[in-house]
Formats: sequence, C-alpha cells, structure tokens
Amino acid sequence: MTRRAITTTEALLCIAVMVAVTSALTPIQAGDPSNKKDGCISNLKQSGLAIIMYSGDYDDVMPPARKWMDAVKEYVKTEAIYHCPALGGTAYGYALHSDLAGKEWSKIKNPQNLPMVFDSSQEHRSAVATLKSLPSPPRHEGKNNICYADGHTVAVAGH
Repeated sequence: MTRRAITTTEALLCIAVMVAVTSALTPIQAGDPSNKKDGCISNLKQSGLAIIMYSGDYDDVMPPARKWMDAVKEYVKTEAIYHCPALGGTAYGYALHSDLAGKEWSKIKNPQNLPMVFDSSQEHRSAVATLKSLPSPPRHEGKNNICYADGHTVAVAGH
C-alpha cells in the first residue's frame, strides 16, 4: 500500500478548520477597546481562513478581486466578521491584498510574510488594496491588524 503525502493546501485547510472552531468558541465582549482589537483580529483570522478554504475548493486559486467577500461567504458563520468592531455601524474596514486576488497558491512565495487581508482605510465591501491603505493613525491602540497568507494574524505597529 502506497502512502500519499499531505499537500500544503490540505494542511492549511486542517489548520483553518481548527482555528475557525476555536475562534467561534471564543466570546468577545464589546465594551472594552482591547476587546475590539481582539474582535478585529478574530474577524481577520476567520476571513483569512475562509479565503484559504475557498482556494482549496477552487483549484488553489485565491478569490477574485471583485466581490471577494461574497465569493468566500459560504466559509464564514456570519457576515459580521466583515465589519471591524472599532468602526461600528455599517462600515467594513478590511481589504484583500491586491497582489493576491485571483492568484494561484503555487505562485505565492513566503506566505508567512505576505499580507492577505488587513485593516484598511477603504471601508466599503470587498475592498482590494495594498498596505498603503492601512489606517493612519492605526485603529487599535496604535496598531493595525494583518492576516498573512499562511493564516496567522497579528497586530502590527508602524506599518
């Protein structure tokens, strides 16, 4: 019997499912500003994982720039994750990196260093931008949040 090695996409998909379950089970309280930052990190993480799962189902191709949020909606529990809690109301506040829209995974080098979805000053639905759209001043206690193409999400200062 021959054993087949696990592919990168399959590994990322497994990690994405585990993190999505963990994120869904972690409650976020709305009043505290640090909870808004944590809520934003959770939202970006879930959005990033939805994008990774989407690409796993679509021949390892990232969602298209136009309406990327709609393209990955079947992979998210609620559309509320598309709204940065620091903005409130109906603003969205997240963007997909323009270099990744519609790109094949095989052409992505160093996904751990490539921002995928992030806080953005473009507050419309399905925004696509570069890191130049990071809010200034930053939204979350002097930091902006970024989910990288490998799925890890961090708050960064000075970007």
